[in-house]
Amino acid sequence: MVVNPGDSRAPYLQVADALRREIESGRLAPGDRLQSTREISERFDVTGATAQRAVGVLKTEGLLEGVTGRGVFVRRPRQWRAVSSRYVSVPSAGEQDRWTTEAAKDGRLGTQQITFVGEVEAPDDIGDLLGLSDGEPAVVRKRVMFLDGEPVELTDTYFPASLVRGTRITDMRKIPRGARALMAELGYPPRKALETVYARMPTPDERRELRLGAGVPVFRVVRTVLSDDDLPVEVDVMILGGDRNRLEYDVPVQ
Repeated sequence: MVVNPGDSRAPYLQVADALRREIESGRLAPGDRLQSTREISERFDVTGATAQRAVGVLKTEGLLEGVTGRGVFVRRPRQWRAVSSRYVSVPSAGEQDRWTTEAAKDGRLGTQQITFVGEVEAPDDIGDLLGLSDGEPAVVRKRVMFLDGEPVELTDTYFPASLVRGTRITDMRKIPRGARALMAELGYPPRKALETVYARMPTPDERRELRLGAGVPVFRVVRTVLSDDDLPVEVDVMILGGDRNRLEYDVPVQ
């Protein structure tokens, strides 16, 4: 197959289009190994540099991924359902933390790694959401959330330090039934949650921690949890890989 000389687009884009069609049609299935650069260049009668550039386009789109020492493969879809309303309520007595419980409902193993806990000066936007005055500290719990051993979410949870000092929220240990259950025990049950969702490209650290392929975006979800009298008691900043999460919301209709 030779690229179409009548097509005004660059040859590497034409090659990328042809390979993309094969992926989308299923001719190249998830997990299949792509031909080598030499084989692609011979097949389309283009230079090796053109073939390599075409493959780079599909890597950027998240359709292909390189595996060191093995080659380039069609990415396997890693979609996972993330439903906002599941994670705001307090786990019932005897239940594990909400992440573990909800993962189990989907037939998955939910685990988490705590990477930092301590008092900090919250970013301005987070401090505003928590109603903190200038210089008033927050306590943050930073975690990496896993499903079946794969990192799917980075979560930084902020609390007003004045509400949680001296509690297990300030410990590096995992909290039985989760921090939200403990906040309820302290007299701050969740009554309402507000969320803002952004889509953007990941930072280098986010890409590394979530093991994202080139060109894969992330969701940045900022959730504010309000207790009685609309008192803000928690802000979660969640970074979710765009190739393994989708957001679903139950929207009440009045």
